Amino acid sequence: MKSVESVFDIIAEPNRRAILSLLVSPQQSVGEIECQIRMPQPTVSKHLRVLREAGFVESTVDAGEASLTAET
Repeated sequence: MKSVESVFDIIAEPNRRAILSLLVSPQQSVGEIECQIRMPQPTVSKHLRVLREAGFVESTVDAGEASLTAET
């Protein structure tokens, strides 16, 4: 995990907090997240990459579709 300052920088971004709040519920695909927060797929993917690299979310691929869950 990144330093404490970096963690605060990561979660300070409102879109990342919105994505994390969606991932509290069962696994969701990138497309489901995209629809719920009404953001273009490339933008959602960028935020998810940051969250994944920081250890906040985990992704799995099932039948060619990625699903994401919040790390607990």
